[in-house]
Parts: sequence; C-alpha cells; structure tokens
Amino acid sequence: MFLRIVAILQVPLALTMVLAGSLRGAGDTRFIMVATTIGMWGIRLPLAAIAGPWLTADVFFVWSAMIADWTVRMGLLLWRYRSERWKTIQVIR
Repeated sequence: MFLRIVAILQVPLALTMVLAGSLRGAGDTRFIMVATTIGMWGIRLPLAAIAGPWLTADVFFVWSAMIADWTVRMGLLLWRYRSERWKTIQVIR
C-alpha cells in the first residue's frame, strides 16, 4: 500500500521540484515561498491534523494530505510558470 501512495506522489513531486528550480533560477523566489506556505500550512498540516488524531484515520489519509499539498504546489508553480511573469524579474541590478 505504501508503494502505491508513493508512486502517486512522484508526478506532482517531480514537477514541483523542476518548476521550483526553474523559477528560483529566474529569481522568482518569493512566489515559491508563497506556494510552499500555502501548500504546507494551508493544505498538508490542516488535512493531516484532521485525518490523524480527530478522525483516527489510517496512515493512508495522512499521506493523502501530503499528495494534496504537492499537487496544489505543482498547480500554483505551473500557473506561475505559464503566466511568464517570472521573465520580468531582474536577477542582477
């Protein structure tokens, strides 16, 4: 069961890392921080806190919170990359 959960996680995790690295290289570090904060504090922690102790759910649901976090981050970073706003950031002044 654990391997299936981790297998599902690989696509959003890989795309998030590639997109974050691309945006970081272009100097768009603030948006990466915002996306990470939204994913971690707005998605993963609340869902894991609800699924874990309050619902006494299985580990699967806690890992599902992590999958939701990485998927939201991937969506936010993909949106930012496609908006091409990162092209206007000056890296060296």
